[in-house]
Amino acid sequence: MRIREIRSPDEFQSFCQHLLCAEFSDCELVNDSSGDGGIDAYVPSTQTLYAVYCPEIMPAPVGYFQRKIRQDLKKAVNLRDQGYVIKNWVFITPAPLSKELQSYLRSKVAEHQFLSGRNESEIHLATLFAKHSHLRPLFPHLIIADLEAQLSTVHAALSSQIQRQAASFTANKLKVTFELVGLRTPVLPMNTQDNTISVKELPDVMKKEHEQNRMVALATFKYDTPIGFSPKVEVKAQLTIFDAVSLRMHEYYGVWHGSRIRSKRLKAGDTAELIVATLGNQCIGAYEYNLSKRLVDDSKYLTPNYTVPDGSRFYIKVQFIGMAAPDEQIIRKTQWFGIDAGLTPRFIGLLKQPKHLI
Repeated sequence: MRIREIRSPDEFQSFCQHLLCAEFSDCELVNDSSGDGGIDAYVPSTQTLYAVYCPEIMPAPVGYFQRKIRQDLKKAVNLRDQGYVIKNWVFITPAPLSKELQSYLRSKVAEHQFLSGRNESEIHLATLFAKHSHLRPLFPHLIIADLEAQLSTVHAALSSQIQRQAASFTANKLKVTFELVGLRTPVLPMNTQDNTISVKELPDVMKKEHEQNRMVALATFKYDTPIGFSPKVEVKAQLTIFDAVSLRMHEYYGVWHGSRIRSKRLKAGDTAELIVATLGNQCIGAYEYNLSKRLVDDSKYLTPNYTVPDGSRFYIKVQFIGMAAPDEQIIRKTQWFGIDAGLTPRFIGLLKQPKHLI
């Protein structure tokens, strides 16, 4: 029998607990005669709480898994409140969860403010089972003839999984900083060959307003990590503009200075300049990311939507979102900037969220 074929909750829990106790010398279990209170296994040295779930029918409805995740995370929070040091939460199932359930699990873990959360299943358990061979007599029906031959395949897949998990763990130690480049003139590069923004690419109706904005406010985003594993990230910026009393522009995608790509690919130590706004005598100018397609050869080029909210004092909220993989967000950082328009425009710089916008 394969591990993913187990349908007995008691058997699966016993199997997982034996493996965890063999792997971790300080693994703690509880007498579950009166209910486990949320502890299937706890490892103090790694500050990890394990929750084991084995559906009696497969395929089990998605709602079953979601309800179990919510219930066990609630128990984990109660244990944390009682004094258990819990930073990592692991949900063990016989078969791996779907991509959608993996995403749901991570979102709920983040919602409950644990450092990391993940699903472990057959591929992880098979590796431990092979490593701790003294447990095989206890579960003889799980021994398969070619288990040893499969170890190399399992190891390769597990190594890839560990790298992704390391990226998630490292994300909690990422150092993201901001620096003010300040005001520049002229506004932007005029070179159209590399698809950077150009006045020539703006519709005629916008050029007049654009020409009034002679300086640009740039903020430098710096991505850094501690010594060790440093995943590359794709960073997008989403901006929202307020004035002294109200919302002026709903959230929109920002433009990286000198780039036609919506997201900026960065490795540890890299920086990128975000166009916060252009500044003029009586207004600011906002660039919203937009691509157009040439009819001649179907190639794409940057044609940002250019909006000019009038006024003098503006507050701009920028949310930076960094992805290490399509479904793995490791950066979510919000920063506020202030801008004064006028005859002597000012880029006020880094701010806390203004009180009137809280």
